[in-house]
Amino acid sequence: MRSATGHLVETVPTALGEVHAVLVSPADGAQLEAHDLNPSQLRSWGAALARLHHGSDNTGIALPTAFTELTGGVFGGDAPLAAAVARLTDRLADLPRDPARFGTVHGDFEPDNLVWRGDAVTAFDFDEAARSWFVADIAAAVRNLDEGSPAFAEFVAGYPQLGPLDEADLRHLPPFTALRAATDLVRLPSVLDAGTAPGDPDWLVALHGHVERHLRRQRATVLLP
Repeated sequence: MRSATGHLVETVPTALGEVHAVLVSPADGAQLEAHDLNPSQLRSWGAALARLHHGSDNTGIALPTAFTELTGGVFGGDAPLAAAVARLTDRLADLPRDPARFGTVHGDFEPDNLVWRGDAVTAFDFDEAARSWFVADIAAAVRNLDEGSPAFAEFVAGYPQLGPLDEADLRHLPPFTALRAATDLVRLPSVLDAGTAPGDPDWLVALHGHVERHLRRQRATVLLP
């Protein structure tokens, strides 16, 4: 069947329930790495994220609340990690949830999920969209930028054109980076459950190793003081 927008929608029954697939048109534009963006595009990147934060609360879409998967003793077998995550999640209770700083977020507004036509940016892959703090979304978007770099400064300069962002907000970037790392430690181990086998193709063995190294880095990020 086709949706109201003309995109192909399929519902496929499986043993675990229905799986819904949507075929959409590709986003028009060029995909660029962060280091390829000029100052104007970096500011547009920040402004685009601000537009999403401050203009998408009337969609009527029910979204999950971010970081809820970190509760309930999920790291009970790793005492140092459990203690670090508990300290991080405790901080969330003290953060404001007013509409100026909490609402709909993309979840992964980094260059891999953007295309460009000049200074105009289009975002896609909203599979991590949630209700969260806007600064958490900023932390996810710029996680590969050095906070002292000119690129980071340009991104930050673009954001406040549409919403507040001050030094107090920016101080929350490291803990939200650690919280995102903790969510990876919840979600990703399941893809490693099957392990590797002698007949696995080289690309699968390499991918398995990449995920293992990523998880080790994420654990180290959470444990940083």
